[in-house]
Amino acid sequence: MSKIQQAISKISNLKSDNVPEQNEKDTMLETIEQARIEMNQAKSFFDFVSEPEQVDQAIYALNAAEKKYMFFLKRARNAGYKVDA
Repeated sequence: MSKIQQAISKISNLKSDNVPEQNEKDTMLETIEQARIEMNQAKSFFDFVSEPEQVDQAIYALNAAEKKYMFFLKRARNAGYKVDA
């Protein structure tokens, strides 16, 4: 299982340790969820395409979506959230 897949499977266990603002927590969770959805859409597009130009586009989109998702997970951890195993 790749690190991305592990992170996706663990996202439902995201908890706050130090962030008292529920609104901030909700916003962060929504942002992470949206990034996860975008990553899954990019993966679906990659799985669907067959033309060489589309494959290149799909790889680019998937890499960008994965990096965005990982960025927001890291940002959440730095804000005091943790992902339980």
